[in-house]
Amino acid sequence: MELLFSIIIPACDAEQYLERAVESIVHNKEKNYEIIIVENGSVDNTLQIAYKLEKKYSCIRVYQSLKGVSNARNMGIEKSVGKWICFMDADDKAAPNLIKKYINATKESLAQLIIFSYKKNDHQIGLQRNIKAKEQIICRVLESPTRFSAVWAKLFDREFLEKFKIKFDPDLVLSEDSVFLLEYMLKAEKIEINSECVYEYCLHCDSVTRKFDGTKETSYIKALESIKDIIEKEGEWINKSYNVYTTMQLNLIMVKEVFARENRLGFWKRIAYLKQVSNRTIFQRAIQNIRLRECKSVGMIPILFIKLHFYLGAATIYYLRVISNRRGALK
Repeated sequence: MELLFSIIIPACDAEQYLERAVESIVHNKEKNYEIIIVENGSVDNTLQIAYKLEKKYSCIRVYQSLKGVSNARNMGIEKSVGKWICFMDADDKAAPNLIKKYINATKESLAQLIIFSYKKNDHQIGLQRNIKAKEQIICRVLESPTRFSAVWAKLFDREFLEKFKIKFDPDLVLSEDSVFLLEYMLKAEKIEINSECVYEYCLHCDSVTRKFDGTKETSYIKALESIKDIIEKEGEWINKSYNVYTTMQLNLIMVKEVFARENRLGFWKRIAYLKQVSNRTIFQRAIQNIRLRECKSVGMIPILFIKLHFYLGAATIYYLRVISNRRGALK
């Protein structure tokens, strides 16, 4: 029998969550899947736990890669044999009946990518099914990167990945998901949206993307430049969405770096830093190309304030968002 699904789990310093993630999958009765755990640079007991799980469940294989989630995912792709590949973070969980939902979704599918719904803090999040054109889906994903540009809760065609040699960029520390996903979506002939919830995204204060380290500005900008290179050959249809995506990355820099609680800069110095970063060419170009009437969503309000040079207003929103995000992660 052909193995249908390869579930790839990068695991670094995940001793607290890895077993929970695996157990949420193996409760499924179906047997046509494999779980590939790729440990990458842990300093805790992650590898020992992975080997224990491998011994306990025949569907699990454990490998080690160089440090970094991109290296781990690339090795997982290389070692996988399933017709479809999906990714899972070690600190998240699979939704009930995951494999059954995957089987139903792929039974008669001609798509190279299937995008599912997922849960975040008990709220189900997903793309609207009436968005059917590939270009519309790509634009929607780009314009809401924090909601839709992760690689989990999606099924990728393994042969399609191999045909176009699409891999994660090990040089990217942040937004490597967005770059990989955009490159894949642009090459795909057909993308499907499935409303089934297959994933439970668990917020943690100690996750890599939430930790303050003083380097996120550089990392996000590097990923932005990679995406710019990818879309250069595309038409005008994608430029507006790229501008929105760029401003959303600016929001992330502000929330996760400049206005992070761990940042010891005083409030007014943070505002000066906000002004400095937002005036960088890559952000200034995007802000200038976005019209005032396009700044109606919650995520675009601080961008509106920046566009109007009301930096105190933008700073206040970022500060409140940091508080809100922390409360959500502690629940």
